[in-house]
Amino acid sequence: MKTALTLDTVAPPVGPYSHSYSIDIGNVKLIFLAGQYGTDVHGEVVGKGDMFAQTHQMLLNIQEVLHANGADFADVVKATTYLTDMSRRAEVTRARASFLPTPPPPSTLIEVPKLCDPDFLVEMEVIAVVPHAQ
Repeated sequence: MKTALTLDTVAPPVGPYSHSYSIDIGNVKLIFLAGQYGTDVHGEVVGKGDMFAQTHQMLLNIQEVLHANGADFADVVKATTYLTDMSRRAEVTRARASFLPTPPPPSTLIEVPKLCDPDFLVEMEVIAVVPHAQ
């Protein structure tokens, strides 16, 4: 079974998509999160120009979507992060440290020239796996 989820507790999607999509496969649920940004519930940028503040808010948004799917950061099996300035990678790493488990999941970090809004500095999408309750 496939389930789309769009929440009103995080910023509305920037475009026609869901915050997450989950698929039940056997005894697990795969959860695919759309890229999240450092925006508040109204879609306003948190920490304009501040990579750490945007990353922290983005991770709070991801946490909210994970929780709505019955998951948390410990269930994340892959993260992909896009940032607009690789020289500010340490700020992203510092913010991630308070959310991701040890050891952290496999991840990919990609520098991009810009994201869908010129004020967005960072975006992350994740995949999580949650076993079904027994």
